[in-house]
Amino acid sequence: MTAFLGLLKLQLRQFTAFRFDTFTKLTGYPLQLGMMVLLWGFLEELGTGFNTQAIIAYYAVIFVCQKQYPFMRLSFEVQMKIFQGDIFRNYVKPIPLIHELFAKFIVQAVFYLSIALPVALLVVVNVSDVTVDPLRILGFFVLCLGSAILGFLLWYMIGLTAFFTVMNRGAVMLFSIIQDFAKGAIIPLTLLPDVWTGVLAMTPFPHMAHTAAAYLTQIETVNFWHALAMQWTWILLAYACCAWLWNKGVQRDNLSLV
Repeated sequence: MTAFLGLLKLQLRQFTAFRFDTFTKLTGYPLQLGMMVLLWGFLEELGTGFNTQAIIAYYAVIFVCQKQYPFMRLSFEVQMKIFQGDIFRNYVKPIPLIHELFAKFIVQAVFYLSIALPVALLVVVNVSDVTVDPLRILGFFVLCLGSAILGFLLWYMIGLTAFFTVMNRGAVMLFSIIQDFAKGAIIPLTLLPDVWTGVLAMTPFPHMAHTAAAYLTQIETVNFWHALAMQWTWILLAYACCAWLWNKGVQRDNLSLV
């Protein structure tokens, strides 16, 4: 625990050292949300029949879940550490690679949420007819953090495939396209045909963002305890897969040195 707290302090210092990167990350949220407001406002004028206010509220919080952490960068970072041999120190030191990266993730995700989440809640309350109470906000925050942890583990898992491939950049890009659609970052999953939503419900993707956003905006009926149980079931499965890939990858790496 002491070592992990030390990692958190180190990552906090490193994160705050790059102020321009932090600034661009924070300004990206209102710009992306503004584009969606214009898009759905245009669709409303065309008479599509969508509840535009509910959609805007949905995107206001889906982007918070989407931008908590540069997950694609995480996968590339794992990939480069494996290819360049930087993970050797994680073999001999008592700090696993996943702990090192998770400390970095916690600092950046919490910092971003503390700023972006209040903005998202203001948009939800002022733009839409959604009524939120402190208990629902707390539930959303719990689901939001769970979605971030699940996203971290899945992207970390994609990075670990570098143990078994020459270059997994293609896998990273493919996964990015699939998860953007499947977790509701492009179009709310509520608007998809029932067949699609039924298929996606059997995957972890909706619990990476859509479930939390739908729960807060009430764009669809979401049972908090069922959503939380499903989310953590996928988190535990993803962690088990990460541990298995890491152990297999380390064994393969060590054998290649013999």
